[in-house]
Amino acid sequence: MKSLNTLIKFNKTKLDQILMEIKKAEEEKALLVISAEKLAEEVRKEVETYHGSEYSFILEQYLENTSKIQSRTKSQIERLELHIENRRQALSEQYAELKKYEIAMQNKQRKENLNAQKIETKFLDEFGANKYFYNN
Repeated sequence: MKSLNTLIKFNKTKLDQILMEIKKAEEEKALLVISAEKLAEEVRKEVETYHGSEYSFILEQYLENTSKIQSRTKSQIERLELHIENRRQALSEQYAELKKYEIAMQNKQRKENLNAQKIETKFLDEFGANKYFYNN
């Protein structure tokens, strides 16, 4: 019984760790998405402001650099999405493992309860039979 309890606690801990990893990765992804949106908005404003002006040659370099940054950000977001998906799959597997041990624990407890009931019934039957024999 103790070993099953230990396995259940261990699996719950692993489950919590995976959940924390997913949460952290999702928060990081959200920050990257916000950053990408801000950069896209900045680019739009810069293009509106400097397109066709005397600073357009600098704008070209700026657009090139921001394009590289956007590309890196997009690849980081994709990497995080893949990581999150992998961790969710691991979460599902870990949850299945936890349920397996919990079901084993329930079955073991049910079996112990049945054995205890059988022992109690046998004891009460013997007690009743002895009482009958000694009273007659």
